[in-house]
Amino acid sequence: MKMLTVALLLLAPGAFAQTFSGVLENGDAIRDDGAYYDEYTFQAAENQQVTVRMTGVDFDTYLFVIPPSGGEPYANDDFEGVSISQVDFIAREGGMFTVQAAGYSSGLTGAYDVDVTLGGIADVETIEGRLVPGDQQALKGEYFDEHRIQGSRNGQVTFELLSFGFDGFLVVQSPSGAIYRNDDAMGSSYGVGPRTARVGPFEDEPGQWTVSVTSVSLDEMGAYDLRMIRND
Repeated sequence: MKMLTVALLLLAPGAFAQTFSGVLENGDAIRDDGAYYDEYTFQAAENQQVTVRMTGVDFDTYLFVIPPSGGEPYANDDFEGVSISQVDFIAREGGMFTVQAAGYSSGLTGAYDVDVTLGGIADVETIEGRLVPGDQQALKGEYFDEHRIQGSRNGQVTFELLSFGFDGFLVVQSPSGAIYRNDDAMGSSYGVGPRTARVGPFEDEPGQWTVSVTSVSLDEMGAYDLRMIRND
């Protein structure tokens, strides 16, 4: 059952933290998997840094944050043990986000807190692309596009891949040679919307970052957005 908001703390201009407290119990709404859940909403701006953290008391938590336009939620089960779930993201759109504070499986009940922290607005650059026949192919045959991106000496950088109609895979090599890979940043796909892969944040480096966009399986193709997210 939902409870009243119990805290609202001003952190900095344009940023705040908000806490919702509640209890999962018999009679609450039920997800398709049979788990109880409560819903809350908060407003965020496009490209704003968002952290949502759910802390349960003696039950396995599962956290979902649904974007304003719907589609695939940001989701997490075990962040720091089974009773803490957390998602961190840069909002791809502004508007009203919906939090579903849930149990991991059917019948789980108990008290919890949901903390929402909104930070600053990130600098986001987007490259639109498409995997098509005739693209370069990896050793196993997957199509891929390669992008060269100039780094800097200041702040942090995150690379995020939104793939439409295929399961995207992101490979990033830093100017100093470190290699990072990610498939599903949100875990499994829920509902409709783009699949998300993400690496970072890292300290930005002067020189050239090499970013490869490919697919998990052979013969997968489709449109994608590659986002470079920079903040202090």
